[in-house]
Amino acid sequence: MPTVVVEFYGTSRQVTGQKETTITLEEGGTFRDVVRTLAARYPGLRGNVIQPNGEELQIPNMFNVNAQRVIRDLDTQPQDGDRILLMFVTAGG
Repeated sequence: MPTVVVEFYGTSRQVTGQKETTITLEEGGTFRDVVRTLAARYPGLRGNVIQPNGEELQIPNMFNVNAQRVIRDLDTQPQDGDRILLMFVTAGG
């Protein structure tokens, strides 16, 4: 069973009051399962960081894995040991 660490930034850190949390997924678990787990563990994230349905992130929040890639398809699988940064993206000029 893969275990991942989710690091909180911005609003997610304010809502949870934590810097990070560890999640153990079932075999075949996906990034969507990470969202579901976070929604259940931290109900305050719903409507702020996670959509009310508890299945997807609210825009402009996103997952960045190992500070290397942005996850666009929540139905893909994280790897054991991944560090998932839950952050928001702002655009400006």
